[in-house]
Amino acid sequence: MSKKCTREVITKRENKQYTSIKFIKGLSFLLVVAILGSNIAPSIVIAKTTEDTTFEFQEESMPDDINTQGDLNIDADTLKKFGEKIDYLKMSKKATISTENKAMLVDMTASELLGGSFLSSRSNFSGFNDLMFILTTLREAPLTDIVTVSKRAASLKGENIFGFKEGDKISLNDLLLCFYFTGSEDARLAIVDHIAGNDTTFIAMMNSVARNIGLINTNYSNINGDYNKSQRTMLYDIYSIVYELFNEDFMKEVLTENKLFITYENSNGNTVKKACVNQSMIDANSVAVPENMKIVIAFTRNCKILGNGQIVLVEGEDGHFYLSILMEVDKRRDIGKESGRILEIVNGKEYFDEKIPTPTPTPTKKPEPTPKPTVTPKPTPKPTAIPTPTPIAYKAKIPTQSNNARYQFLMNTNYKAYTIYDAPVGFRSATEAAKNMKVITVPVWKMDVAGKKYPSTMKLSIHKKLADGVSSIFKEIYDLPMKFPVKTMLGFSYRKVGGVGLSQSTLLSIHSFGAAIDINPGDYDNDYFLGKGNDLRNRSNPYCIPDEVIEIFASYGWFWGGDFEISADTMHFQYLGLEFLSYQGKNPFRELKYKDGTVMSGIDVKNLQQRLNRLGYKVTVDGTYGKNTETVIKKFQKDNKLKETGVVNYSTWEKLINLTHYMGYVF
Repeated sequence: MSKKCTREVITKRENKQYTSIKFIKGLSFLLVVAILGSNIAPSIVIAKTTEDTTFEFQEESMPDDINTQGDLNIDADTLKKFGEKIDYLKMSKKATISTENKAMLVDMTASELLGGSFLSSRSNFSGFNDLMFILTTLREAPLTDIVTVSKRAASLKGENIFGFKEGDKISLNDLLLCFYFTGSEDARLAIVDHIAGNDTTFIAMMNSVARNIGLINTNYSNINGDYNKSQRTMLYDIYSIVYELFNEDFMKEVLTENKLFITYENSNGNTVKKACVNQSMIDANSVAVPENMKIVIAFTRNCKILGNGQIVLVEGEDGHFYLSILMEVDKRRDIGKESGRILEIVNGKEYFDEKIPTPTPTPTKKPEPTPKPTVTPKPTPKPTAIPTPTPIAYKAKIPTQSNNARYQFLMNTNYKAYTIYDAPVGFRSATEAAKNMKVITVPVWKMDVAGKKYPSTMKLSIHKKLADGVSSIFKEIYDLPMKFPVKTMLGFSYRKVGGVGLSQSTLLSIHSFGAAIDINPGDYDNDYFLGKGNDLRNRSNPYCIPDEVIEIFASYGWFWGGDFEISADTMHFQYLGLEFLSYQGKNPFRELKYKDGTVMSGIDVKNLQQRLNRLGYKVTVDGTYGKNTETVIKKFQKDNKLKETGVVNYSTWEKLINLTHYMGYVF
């Protein structure tokens, strides 16, 4: 089942190690790129970070008149030049960029989206989660708190630590400033242990703040941004976090600072004063900023699995501030150059993916061939004619007569909605299931920014018994006169299904068996629509799945997700039968209501409230279906010509979800 029929998590890469640049966070996100002077006192202590860069701190002997101000900072009045936060619903679908990268360009002053790609797509790129760490700290505890550094924080070993000792007492304000400038892991853990007591609770706080500020497709599973398949975000959500940070008093106070002193009491009762100096997390000059713009900040993160990401804020000659966000950029590309090219859209230039140059191998000199002795040729015998074999149609090679036959063919077992607890042999874990898969290369058409289509190939992991047939399917799709373009695809992905009505599901996805394919997932018009046959797509979108593609899959015995009984999952195709998604009864959702003072609560209530907020209905997202929520539901029902009962029945869910189908369904 696809990520949106019951809204499973899209996982584009397999479970590999994420390498996160432990950035010096002196820039952390919105701080000025520092250009340090040469007159720093010689008693400065140099501490290496994990990137072989350094941060500097010193006791009171550091002079206060050090001028570390450079040309690349902005004053506090900048905050007055940002407009209102852009609502996702008001973003123009026409403002798109044709690129394989996840990209977003915003005029922060005019509150306008200037361009974007994969705006509705979730990503496991978690490199920017320190932004939410800072925002959560600001939202969850007063900065006047006095923090006692925990044993866990003080016992950290390694290079990226500030050097706090167990029992040191420091204000949360100074501790956050230390983390903000230096990215010290002992400062991070001291904050976590003070506010939450443990990582799990703090992560829950991060997710709560994410929901409260209206993030759509973001989930945190760790505190430090290490790659994790269950940790996801999207471009709009990163923009939202940036916007919220600009509205924090903490940010207004430190926006133009390049160095600061923190004061704390050590475990011996002595007062310690140290300076934290903000050094560039990256070389700001590496960003190819257009000549008519001035860089304010640049923030880069790397991931071995998903590529690189970068956030850049610039000021244009028109006085407007522009924010570009890139994620999942191929590591062979120059990320600073890509940011500059995105920003050139402001100047009316088009953005497109430049071809990645393939290194030309140095030719090796071949040895001179040894002369062969002269031989007298023998007469060539006439070849014996070899009969041409009669081709066997692949379509006849896989069983399609029943679901039992299909399951027997792939898993040697009869049909059943298998769960993670009773998975068939060979599919009891991701590692075990992967042994049944084969990676194939299929021909596809791609499309550039000008709408020109060009031939390419993509890799797809699928059950090895289906591999030949899937290759044939995509060969037929490739040969279609329309040249249907493909941006992204998802095949094998070991996971369970989940969604609004299946938040506690343990069912294994059909993707777990390598028997499902999502085509162009994340595109606004290849999405989940509630109700049988409820296909609300804009078919003029070239990436929208056409009938011809659906028919080709059907001719090979595959089912289309748009024909599910309860929902239309229009990106999804699967070989195993559609009965897998059958619900008990006709209503997959809990009916919500407020009656006689009885208050219903739960994650589905929160989901309801989040959707109402995204549509402009003001309701507190607290997971409690109280009188206020009932009143808002009546208004929603009236606006959409539904019976005004205040009860969220199936028809109300259907209307609400279809109006907000771009939002995530996994909880």
